[in-house]
Amino acid sequence: MSSIDVLINFNEIFISSILLLIIVISFYKYIEIDTFTKNNKFLFINFAAIKLCITVFTTFYIFDYSSDGKLYRKSSQKLLNLIYNDTPSFITSFFKLSDHLDNSLNFFTHIISLEYFFLFNSYIATNILISSITIFCAWRLFKVFKIQFPDHSNLCFYPILFTPAFLFWTSSSHLKEAYMYSCIVLIIYAIYTFPYRFKILKVATIILCGYFIFVTRSFLFIILLVSILGTFYIIQFNSFNKIRYKVPIIFSSLLLILFVAIAFNSDTVDKFFINASHRKTHSTMITKKTNGALIKSNHKIKNNTSEIIYFPKHIITASVRPWIWESGKPKINIIKIESFIILVTFLYFLFSLTRLKFKNIKINPLITFSILFSLGLLFTIGLSSANYGAISRYRSITVPFLLTALWTMIQSIYNSRSPSLE
Repeated sequence: MSSIDVLINFNEIFISSILLLIIVISFYKYIEIDTFTKNNKFLFINFAAIKLCITVFTTFYIFDYSSDGKLYRKSSQKLLNLIYNDTPSFITSFFKLSDHLDNSLNFFTHIISLEYFFLFNSYIATNILISSITIFCAWRLFKVFKIQFPDHSNLCFYPILFTPAFLFWTSSSHLKEAYMYSCIVLIIYAIYTFPYRFKILKVATIILCGYFIFVTRSFLFIILLVSILGTFYIIQFNSFNKIRYKVPIIFSSLLLILFVAIAFNSDTVDKFFINASHRKTHSTMITKKTNGALIKSNHKIKNNTSEIIYFPKHIITASVRPWIWESGKPKINIIKIESFIILVTFLYFLFSLTRLKFKNIKINPLITFSILFSLGLLFTIGLSSANYGAISRYRSITVPFLLTALWTMIQSIYNSRSPSLE
């Protein structure tokens, strides 16, 4: 039985149509209420329309071809039956923290099963719902960047909305990328707007989203936490003008680096790093052209710490591979185009640095976080995966941050002004 036979039925169409109508009305009201969105009405409508159209395609693609999607659907259906037959047992398992920490799939499938429960077991409706949430979150991130850099062209912030990997991989309720991206953006938005009202709600948002990321992808939680703390650290360091204030910070930084280096050589931390990234071996790609095909070979590493010295190599693997000239499956072509855009943007950024006056540099927390988070996640992706499809999927969370930060800095340089904190 094909996916069309399974998905095209009265229940799916009716529930999905009702949900889509509610979402369209909600978007319309949002445009009318929010002044910022009203000024960018055309852009928001186009973005939402493109994202929802891609969601329809993704619905059938993930249902048919993704092994993760099939696994999550099967597991969530079992939990859905548990909700119907024994609700107290489901509630007990949902709040059992130890099970979630032992198996990240456990908590994630609980969330999917709840979506099925409230949407009457409609697979298409769950995809539309999570896609709509990512639309809202992406627009929030776009809004934050635009407010921080009001003099910049909207073109600088287009990667937040129109990055191919983001549009595709965050359109399915059965893939973790949509949830991880939404949680990260909500945390960033809550921190950015924290000085204003609804502080209790924002604290709750940070805690709940942080917990979701921690139990679902613990390595992503570590990268996010380090990036946020690193951003605060850099901003505070830059705020001291006198050298006598900076010397203790530099000294403590060296001690911290030494402590981390020692810790990473311990078996306990090394095992934790392996478990956090959900892998037992490291795969490195060796590319050879044999009759126009790509040959991949894997090898094991004994210690993850030894791979830290290959930081630039893993960054390149995760960000700009595959090269545009490498052959492969037809569906890899869109990944090649995205990788090529990242490569050209990075080279253009390096070229633009020749126009930069270093004495006028000002540190912006949003740009700083985007760079730290992107480099940390790309390094982890390059370290743990050698499959181009998996790389495209994992990096879909961070490419909008990376490209937007680079394009924003490029325009700042060519406008002869640096990103300002004010």
